[in-house]
Amino acid sequence: MLKNNSNDDKLSPVSSETEINQIWGGNVTKSGLYTFSALVVAGLVTFSSPGFAAEESEFLDVKNLSAGNFLNLREEPVLTAQKVGTVPANTTGVRNLGCQVGMPLKDWRKATSKVRVVEMKRRWCKVEYEGQTGWAAGDFLSE
Repeated sequence: MLKNNSNDDKLSPVSSETEINQIWGGNVTKSGLYTFSALVVAGLVTFSSPGFAAEESEFLDVKNLSAGNFLNLREEPVLTAQKVGTVPANTTGVRNLGCQVGMPLKDWRKATSKVRVVEMKRRWCKVEYEGQTGWAAGDFLSE
């Protein structure tokens, strides 16, 4: 991690956990920050709001669910988030509002290492269906 020490726009490495916590405003260890930085570089933790990518379809279909079952829509792209709606199995034409891999930073900070491992591999798509908007696990969606 780099910091700016003066007005000359030159960056220097952060050398202590105290400096890290001053920058992040929290209880962050150097080893935790290195792990987090590696996940960011690998693209497994996202910071920006999801957007519609050129290679993504505008509409998605619900798959891999037996008839009579439902795909849960969640408030945030993480399994522990509150359920805000459902989409029936085999539904087609669900509006895709953008997909991402990983989990939001605020959730990553609170998660156990076991949850982090699972969530860093999961694809989530923000979708809209019959007036409901929420995040759906990408394992159950196809283009």
